[in-house]
Amino acid sequence: FQYYIAKVLDLQPFEDPVREEAISSMELGSMYHKILEDVYKELKFAPNKMTVDQMRNIVTEKIEAVLAGYEENPVGLYPIVWELTKESVRTGVLDFVVQDVTRINQTGFIPTYFEHDLAEKLEGVTPDNIKKIKFHGMVDRVDVKKTDKEIMFKIVDYKYKLKRSTNKMAGTIMKGKNLQLPIYQKLMKMFLDKAGQKAVI
Repeated sequence: FQYYIAKVLDLQPFEDPVREEAISSMELGSMYHKILEDVYKELKFAPNKMTVDQMRNIVTEKIEAVLAGYEENPVGLYPIVWELTKESVRTGVLDFVVQDVTRINQTGFIPTYFEHDLAEKLEGVTPDNIKKIKFHGMVDRVDVKKTDKEIMFKIVDYKYKLKRSTNKMAGTIMKGKNLQLPIYQKLMKMFLDKAGQKAVI
C-alpha cells in the first residue's frame, strides 16, 4: 500500500512549507557570530575589572538583543523549536564566554579585530603563479598581545560544531590539506606589518 501511495499515486506526507523542525547550521552560526562580536566589543576588554555577575549581565543583554532581532524576522521554526533553540544559544554562549574570558586573562591575548575583512596577494610564497592570486578572507576574530617591540596575534575561528578533534585539524593543516587558517595568518601578518606594527604569529 505504501508503495502504491508513494510510487503510483506519487503522494507525499504533508509538510508545512513555512515551518522547519530545526534551524539551519548557517543561520545558527550567523547568530552565534553576531552575539559574540557584540559581546567582545562591549567588554572592550576589561574582564579583570568586572565581577562574574557583571560580565554575565553584559553577555545576557547582547544575547537577548540579537534574539529579539530574529523575533522580528522569524526564522520559520515551530514555536517550541524556536524556544528550545533560544535556550540552547543562551546556555552555549554563556558557557563559552566564561571559559574564553578565563583563557584571555591567563594569556593576555585581547580580542581586537572582529569579522575582519582581509584581501591581499600573498608575499614570499611559492610557486610564483600563486603570487598573482589575490586571497580574500573574513576572519571571525583576531586576539592581540602587544609588547614594547612587537605585536603577537592569534586567529580565532568560531565553529558551532567541530566534526573533528583539534589534533586532527592541526594534522590536516600541517599536511597542507587545510589552508584556511594558515592563509588567514599570513594575510593578517601582512595587514599588521603594513600598519607599521612588527607582527609575530
